Amino acid sequence: YYVGGFIGELSSGNVENCTITGGSVSAAGTADYAGGFLGHSSGVGSSYITDCSVSLDGITAYQIAGGFAGESYALTIDKCFAEISYVNFTYTNYDGVMMTFGGLIGKAYNGSVASCSSNFGGISCYGGYAYDSSCGLGGLIGYCSSTTVSDCRMEDNGIMYSFYTPDYYSVGGLIGSCGENTIVEDCSVDVDFSNLQSNSSIKIGGIIGGGSYDSSISISR
Repeated sequence: YYVGGFIGELSSGNVENCTITGGSVSAAGTADYAGGFLGHSSGVGSSYITDCSVSLDGITAYQIAGGFAGESYALTIDKCFAEISYVNFTYTNYDGVMMTFGGLIGKAYNGSVASCSSNFGGISCYGGYAYDSSCGLGGLIGYCSSTTVSDCRMEDNGIMYSFYTPDYYSVGGLIGSCGENTIVEDCSVDVDFSNLQSNSSIKIGGIIGGGSYDSSISISR
């Protein structure tokens, strides 16, 4: 399931100057994508979203969730903003899966994110034990690969907290976990980790929580 406050799935095309205000977004399936504005982009063609914003009570999903976009593939997101009271992820015993959550984007591949910001009250990850599973939790992006992130902000001391996490768990003030060819430029964060709890192997970073063994990450300013 792809659930978004404005668009469920974007295969091609451009979106400009749109605003979503009020309410919440929830994806009820067991393998789903939820975003305050966009659920999922499929990467067909060259698409962008610019000058759009969401201000919602919350986002709830079972696998991938973001305050603005659930999953962004081959998409340019520029000058967009998400203000969310909470991002909540609840999972059950699905072994070997990757779960990602971000204040702006849950998962980003092969694209760019520029001049964007997120402002959230809290991100939580809750559920039963899942063997050989992983979770990326980020103030801006949960997981990204082959993506350039520039001039972005995670604002106003968002709180991250979690209970009963998967086997492998990466938490970052800006990005939870990175794959290859990730570039981060001129970004800042304001995140509170004091309520973070875990019963698993956990990596925590002020900017990036962790990366895979073949990650290539460039960070500047």
